Amino acid sequence: AAFVNGAATIPITLYKAETVSLDVSDGTYDSAASAAYDADLTVGSASWNHFTVTSATATPAAGTAFNVTLTARDQFGNIATGYSAAAKTFTLSGPGNAPGGTVPSYGTNASIVAAFVNGAATIPITLYKAETVSLDVSDGTYDSGFSPAYDADLTVTPLAAVSLTVSGITDPVAAGTPSNVTVTAQDQYGNTATGYTGTVTFTSNDTQAVVPANYTFLAGDNGVKTFTGGVTMKTSGERTVTATDTVTGTITGTQSAITVNPAAAATLTVSGITDPVTAGTASNVTVTAKDQYGNTATGYTGIVTFTSDDGQAVLGGGREVGRIERVADDVAVAVLPMPPGARVI
Repeated sequence: AAFVNGAATIPITLYKAETVSLDVSDGTYDSAASAAYDADLTVGSASWNHFTVTSATATPAAGTAFNVTLTARDQFGNIATGYSAAAKTFTLSGPGNAPGGTVPSYGTNASIVAAFVNGAATIPITLYKAETVSLDVSDGTYDSGFSPAYDADLTVTPLAAVSLTVSGITDPVAAGTPSNVTVTAQDQYGNTATGYTGTVTFTSNDTQAVVPANYTFLAGDNGVKTFTGGVTMKTSGERTVTATDTVTGTITGTQSAITVNPAAAATLTVSGITDPVTAGTASNVTVTAKDQYGNTATGYTGIVTFTSDDGQAVLGGGREVGRIERVADDVAVAVLPMPPGARVI
């Protein structure tokens, strides 16, 4: 500074809104030697040009209300204390709907009316989807999303498990074919209950099914466990597999409507011949192809040969004897009439 007659005038610009004492020193003498020597200043904020969002907690629990503060700030980040609005409408965005469909609770269509006093407004919100997310606020002109530093970064945590889902079993599946199965613990909003460490047991309406043994979830499972090749269905039809917590039976889940198709034919059954029967009297006979689990092998199209320990028996009934063919709606079942005079061909 250039001093003239003991005084010098210099321009300065301050950016932080605060009450502060301005001190000057030449290295030897310091105005701070006495409070009366400093210049006491109150730096006010400039006009507001954006909003920031801050949260009372960085890790809110799903379904639990917490407060966030919307703050009007000037271009230098100071709170624009002169900004007031009795009813300012904002749109909040970022958090998603919970897997079960519950939407964030901060007003209709994600809008909320906030009352600002001295540049700030505090509002309660409730989030339901467990996720790491940035909460953004906009009044239609200014948006906290203009800079990541303006948003509130949140990690929404799931609640305790209230149900299980069972999924991943191949559908349709051939009887006897191993399939993976995944069990997921979920909270009341459909989030994966990552803290679940209960024990589950498995059941099925397929009495022949092979299912996993009881399993206790580990902390490292984070609420999800896949059992590789854990399920083998053996009875054809529409089947189910259910997992249930061994302590709290309401924590349960089922994969249903699993279509189990028969495996390849492994045996034939012969039935339907009248018993007792008079010698020389014709009788129907039914041949059924079965897989190794006793299911009718509906895809069987092989040719069979008939024999009997009755050396005089007449077998066949005039058809292309031995070919398993569709009779009515019973695939892989042949009913062969035996009229008098039938011959083996």
